[in-house]
Amino acid sequence: MNSEKNKEKIIELLMKLERKEIDQDTFNKEYDKFVKSEEYANNVKEANKIDLSDLKKPWCIFFIVLAILLIVYSFTYPYIGREYTTIKDFNNIDQPIQIETEGSTTLKIDKTKININYLYEYDLKGKVVATYHYLPTKTANKLSPVDMGIAWGYILNDENFDSIKWNETGSRYLTWYTKNTKWLNEIGSIEGLYSNNHLIPSDKKIRKQIKKIKTGDYVELKGYLVNVYWQTSAGDYYWESSTTRTDTGDGACEVFYVTEVKWLKEE
Repeated sequence: MNSEKNKEKIIELLMKLERKEIDQDTFNKEYDKFVKSEEYANNVKEANKIDLSDLKKPWCIFFIVLAILLIVYSFTYPYIGREYTTIKDFNNIDQPIQIETEGSTTLKIDKTKININYLYEYDLKGKVVATYHYLPTKTANKLSPVDMGIAWGYILNDENFDSIKWNETGSRYLTWYTKNTKWLNEIGSIEGLYSNNHLIPSDKKIRKQIKKIKTGDYVELKGYLVNVYWQTSAGDYYWESSTTRTDTGDGACEVFYVTEVKWLKEE
């Protein structure tokens, strides 16, 4: 390496000084002259160059290809296995449809039995404004691994819609904020035009699909609004779904047992 050549030159000067072949003043002058020389600069420059011949070695080619594949996969994974349905216009998506129903089902998370009671059949379309993915550290997070904020209706076509900053907090709440108070005062409220959904996948396929939902996606989810109950050694747990889109605060979120996921595309 050329950096070694510089070291060798300096060591050579030090040895001359040690053998008293040169005095300290001469050493200082020779040292200063060398480090300012073109030879020294070229050696440093060459030492910093990548040895392109290394890139031709099998092990290096393997890791380069692997890195490229991982990058490509990270970008394409959310789109693998997506199912699409066509709608006429993204900007005129109606509010969710719910139809009263009866029935129930159960899930098993580890050794815990989850009791799920259907309240309404539910069909939800809109633009995803925020998501939060929970680590599977407890029963609730395994039951509902994703929270999804979604909006619909005329505000999707409003030029001021992008001024809203949405946030899934990671504590089962969706918050939003806008500095555009003038616009907010003009339209009165956006309540009834968005919802926060605790998504409960009905099977492994749906679990994979809801984990691929990203902010900015247009999606349609079908299933049921549900009440959920389970028992553990730590106590009893109840989740009760909201059944209206205009409520706020605690209890205003939809507990959504999802049986179908599709991404929307315009005609």
